[in-house]
Amino acid sequence: MRPMTRFLCMSAGTLFAMLQTSCMMFKSTHEVDYGALMPEAFSDSRQAEDRSAPAPTGWWQDFADETLNTLVGSALTQNLTLAQADARLRQAGAQAAKAGAALIPELTLSAGAGQTRTRVAEAPPEGNALTTDTEKYSLGGAFAGYEADLWGRVRSTRNAARNQFKASYFDLCTAMMTLSADLTTSWFSLRALQSQRALLGSQYETGVTLVDLLKVRQRRSQSSALEVYQQEQNTAAIAALLPQVDAQLAVLTNQLNILLGRSIGAPLPESDATLPALPPIPETGLPADLLTNRPDIQAARQRLESAGWNLAAAKADRLPALRLNGSATYQSEQFSELFDNWILNIAAGLTAPLIDGGRRRAEVARQEAVLDEYLAAYKAVLIQAVADVENALHRERAQRRHLEALEREVSFARLALTEAQTRYRKGSIDYLNVLAALTSTQRLERELITAKNTLLSYRISLYRALGGSWMEPFTTKSH
Repeated sequence: MRPMTRFLCMSAGTLFAMLQTSCMMFKSTHEVDYGALMPEAFSDSRQAEDRSAPAPTGWWQDFADETLNTLVGSALTQNLTLAQADARLRQAGAQAAKAGAALIPELTLSAGAGQTRTRVAEAPPEGNALTTDTEKYSLGGAFAGYEADLWGRVRSTRNAARNQFKASYFDLCTAMMTLSADLTTSWFSLRALQSQRALLGSQYETGVTLVDLLKVRQRRSQSSALEVYQQEQNTAAIAALLPQVDAQLAVLTNQLNILLGRSIGAPLPESDATLPALPPIPETGLPADLLTNRPDIQAARQRLESAGWNLAAAKADRLPALRLNGSATYQSEQFSELFDNWILNIAAGLTAPLIDGGRRRAEVARQEAVLDEYLAAYKAVLIQAVADVENALHRERAQRRHLEALEREVSFARLALTEAQTRYRKGSIDYLNVLAALTSTQRLERELITAKNTLLSYRISLYRALGGSWMEPFTTKSH
């Protein structure tokens, strides 16, 4: 083995041996009292006729809406917010790889060839200048400024970058979780508005028909002009609601296109303008399950770990650092003799901070404060996660009761309207009673659609609060 080759191999072996024997002196610790932050179980919102059922791989599939399944699948691959999160993930991965590269010495290879021409002081008799040409060849390798990681500063920096990469991955999962919930909520809201639009159209047509009937009765002296005006006012009030619903439909369509990563005005698939039935409530599990099911909790955890490693790196930076430099070079004036002449140089330098104006101490204090910040943020995410599930459960339970009462109210309102119409035709009451019953019934029918959509939105909030691991197949290309 040639001398320079032996030098490079011996140097690399020495450096890696030092890397293996270097000590990790600093590692910040942070304990979280989960028992104080989480209850033992969630509130029970299950009803006897609606038993718990596990959510499918994609929770939105529970609604048995093929159009929704297609839209969510499209959004998870085309949404521009997810594209940004994916790009940030790739940036964090490259940054982690860059931070880890400092653990390996950077070896450089250099090669050179040159020619030197020298003129002599005295010229020969012929009058031509005397010159001599000298050729020089070189080939070498070197490493400079490599830090032997005695106190673990470089490894701490690498670990912090790795945790940031993992946090970015869970940020991407969180964005997917949010996107799927927002898209499903918007889709059902669109369908609810389409139902509202159809109902308003039907109510308007009923109003126009009643106006025509009242005018006929007025000509027969069976109704008054006041009754006609009252019904026309009710019909005009319904007509006034139609432009607002149309505007909301346009806004929701644009919102869905944005979530799908499409241009504004792109057509959406046709669907039935009815709301799906509420599926069985998913299994909520235990509050502690959120630690692994919620990607935002895992992201906060990774940032907390990263802050701990940054603090360890800041502490290690206050200690002396050992930096190594080395080179080996072949040099010769004859290319054929290049590998016979070599120069070896290796040096180690120990540097220790003496006076830095308190910069390193201040950095340690700053990193301690950053660690405290992320610890508080992590606890806040835990508490919020439990609250999200509890809130969704409480809201769904209350909305179920509200919807049941509203359905009974609509039923009685329709009966009252029928009775009022019968009595009006018999002449026992005036039309104002009929109009009051009609207005109440129409309003309650519209409220019923809104209440059903609200119940669906609370179920979506529950799915979103529970999290899950359904995002993993969609993140394969980035992870």
